Formats: sequence, structure tokens, C-alpha cells
Amino acid sequence: MLSDADISYIRECMDDVAGDIEEPITYRQYTGTVEGDQVMGTAYSADYNDLSITASVRELSLEEVQASGGTYVLGDIQVKIRQTVLANQPAYADRIKYLGASFKPKSIGHAFLGGTINWVIRAGKE
Repeated sequence: MLSDADISYIRECMDDVAGDIEEPITYRQYTGTVEGDQVMGTAYSADYNDLSITASVRELSLEEVQASGGTYVLGDIQVKIRQTVLANQPAYADRIKYLGASFKPKSIGHAFLGGTINWVIRAGKE
């Protein structure tokens, strides 16, 4: 069984290598909906808190897309965000901006070793 010291050490090691394997992204945490105005013709819109962070990003492989049974398509990405960078659990209403495109989460998971080490989000373009 892993102790709290083990978990802390793993997180420190991940922080040490982050500069070599992670890329900058904008994580957009959903905070609510901004009311529209029927008289002015403005629609309701989502409101986000933008966080400039780094994450490990890769495109899903053809095998992963085929095995998903239609859940994922070519061009979908997997984003791994260290728990020390994003403390709150991700939500499906959140968005990820990467290389000028906006991605919507399709699945959210985590790596757990006695405590959450990182969030694993698979997302598709909006």
C-alpha cells in the first residue's frame, strides 16, 4: 500500500518532468450561464474561468477510435493534467483550448494510486 509520502514523491517526480513532456493549454472551467436578453436579441451563453496550464496531450490512435464503438473520432485528443495543476475534478461542461481549437470532454477519468495523481480527459472538437 502506498503511503502519503509515496504519493507526494510521485507527484514531485511528475512535476519535475512536466517541462519536458507537457504543452500549454487553456483549461476553461464552467462557472455557469450568463442570461441573455430577449429584447436585445442576445442568447444565453456559458461562462468560463480560464486557466493557463500545461498538460500532456496526444491524439487518439486509430485503434482507440475503432475500439470505441463510435464514441471517438479521428482528431479527438487525450489530455493528462496533473492533480497538482488542476485541483478540482474536471466536468463535462468544461472546455479545453489547444492549438487554437476548442475541445469538449467525452470521457473523464483519473489515475489513482492511493490518491488522484492526474486527470485523464478524452475530448473531441466542438
